[in-house]
Amino acid sequence: MDIIDALLGEHGVLYGLFDWYEKSASRVGTLSEVQMLARPLTEALVAHAQLEDKLLFPALNSDSSLKKPLEVMDREHKGIEQALQGVENCTRKAEALEQILSAIEVAREHFAKEERILFPRARQVLSGPKLIRLTRRWAEARGVVIL
Repeated sequence: MDIIDALLGEHGVLYGLFDWYEKSASRVGTLSEVQMLARPLTEALVAHAQLEDKLLFPALNSDSSLKKPLEVMDREHKGIEQALQGVENCTRKAEALEQILSAIEVAREHFAKEERILFPRARQVLSGPKLIRLTRRWAEARGVVIL
């Protein structure tokens, strides 16, 4: 397993969260409940994006063919985070739900770009000791042991 496999695994977990939110969000009673339920999703997505921003993206900066895709990924990370954090400022339940569901839609599209474009290219660019170091740093950040 390497950092790319790990980040793909995180996508899988986040897809499950997205599915749950899409099915369950409309059944939540009040604005404050919607806001409370948005917090774990926000924390999970922000933590995932921060690892990509801190570990993977800098390691790919040397590849000129990834300059534009990395700029797009960075911009999308910020947009998703702002949208989810903005749920706290919503004054109506419908507005908060719409913001969460919109952020999920953008995140799904973002993940698809990473999976189709960025991660396959990362596999070509990263290898050997560099890939091992990145994987170890991911494991350390997540508090897991890789054998």
